[in-house]
Amino acid sequence: MKHIRLAQAALILSLLASATVEANDHGTYVGMALGQGTGEFDEAGIYTFSGPITDRDDKQIMASVYGGVDFDENFGLEVGYTDFGSYKATAAVDTYQFDVTGVTFDLVTKLPLNPELSLLAKLGVIGWTSDFTSCATGVGCLEGTTRDSDFHLGVGMSYQVSERATFRVMYEDYDIDTQKSGLGSIKAFSANAEYHF
Repeated sequence: MKHIRLAQAALILSLLASATVEANDHGTYVGMALGQGTGEFDEAGIYTFSGPITDRDDKQIMASVYGGVDFDENFGLEVGYTDFGSYKATAAVDTYQFDVTGVTFDLVTKLPLNPELSLLAKLGVIGWTSDFTSCATGVGCLEGTTRDSDFHLGVGMSYQVSERATFRVMYEDYDIDTQKSGLGSIKAFSANAEYHF
């Protein structure tokens, strides 16, 4: 199901970029990112119901699709969809799994160092969804979903390979509320490839 949502997000971003390119003097772009995210479990919440965490899988491969509009060489807007993967924790009584996805809306600022290389920063919000499963041996499993929005920021560098192609490396902090989601405060490094219209 998440693969379907990812494909739908990619299609929507592509259509939006294609529809706005004629009206925008500085261009639009779409991109894809692959990286690793590290999250924090709600240690206190898990301890209350299940005891201390004895094993954890708090690093996952994450994938994103995004699109943006450049107002000029320094400012732009970007929207994206990220699948953060499945994070697992084993406690004294239960096992937990959290599947986190999110939609981001960011203001992007760029500082060109030369015609090809730029520093960049992103600041915005993420609307996230956390699907969780809690299983107790011999009892069964409990499932649920929580949704909310929090801040998102990122810093990185971009390199213009050609007129149409750009490569970007990013560090991003998704300030997801750990107590609400069960798994939050995700820090991520990623490599990005972009196509500019």
